[in-house]
Amino acid sequence: MRFSRTRWLRPANRALLAIALGLPSLACVSRGHYEAVVHERDRLQEENRQLQLSTQNLDADRAQAIDQLENVRQQREQLDAEVKKLSRQANELEQSLQAREEELDQRRSQVEGLQTTYEGLVKDLESEVAKRQIQVERLRGGLRLELSEDVLFPPGSAQLSRQGIGVLQRVAKQLSPLPDQVQVRGHTDSEPVHGPLAKRFPTNWELGAARAAGVVRVLEQSGISGERLVAASYGPYDPIDSNATPQGRAHNRRIEIRLLPREAPASVEPALPLGAAAPAPAAAGAASPAAPPAAGGSAHGPAPKP
Repeated sequence: MRFSRTRWLRPANRALLAIALGLPSLACVSRGHYEAVVHERDRLQEENRQLQLSTQNLDADRAQAIDQLENVRQQREQLDAEVKKLSRQANELEQSLQAREEELDQRRSQVEGLQTTYEGLVKDLESEVAKRQIQVERLRGGLRLELSEDVLFPPGSAQLSRQGIGVLQRVAKQLSPLPDQVQVRGHTDSEPVHGPLAKRFPTNWELGAARAAGVVRVLEQSGISGERLVAASYGPYDPIDSNATPQGRAHNRRIEIRLLPREAPASVEPALPLGAAAPAPAAAGAASPAAPPAAGGSAHGPAPKP
């Protein structure tokens, strides 16, 4: 009986043949899978590297953001401090402005009062102003009245005339409502005092002081508070005209009344010519003015008529 070789191999070696035939494919699958795994590993490593870089960048951004936040916080604190400082300055400026406005209102009221007083003096003393016996002048912050000797005193006397007392009473009527200081200055010419008056007034200092004190006394008696009054003698050392002529000496013999703010009292010391030697000025306050001397004799002789 003859057996086919092919048929003998088929049953016995079928499994081996199948395995032998499948080994190349298994080898191929394993290699492909390995390469895929390697590729995936590389991809994941690259992603990890990218993630690390991203994390580092985020950490840097976070640190930068923290620094910026700290800078903003410091700037805010500085701005808050500046706002508080500006607020204080604004309050101070507002208070200063309010005080300034009050001061301006007060000053405006004072100016209006001075203007009213000026107009009242000019009206009440119209006759004397017209004759140029009295001059009324507005000063910065005050008034100045210049009264010639002949409108207040008899010739060569330190005692006020009846006419002079009447003039001063009209002056006091206008000045008494105001709070300002009233300074009375006695001026003389440069001629030495002679005659009987020289026994009572050795120099022009004493004569000027006596005349100023007499004016102060009448002003106080006419309603001006003594606390506001000052009497001073300038003697012959503040002339407004030349002492070389009779007319000039007559102009220099005068009483000057100044209305000045009490916040800034004016000096009562006379200005001496350069190189001139003179005794200290005689001055009397209104609280205890010297009594006006009695008339008698002549200090300079009658004043020439204008």
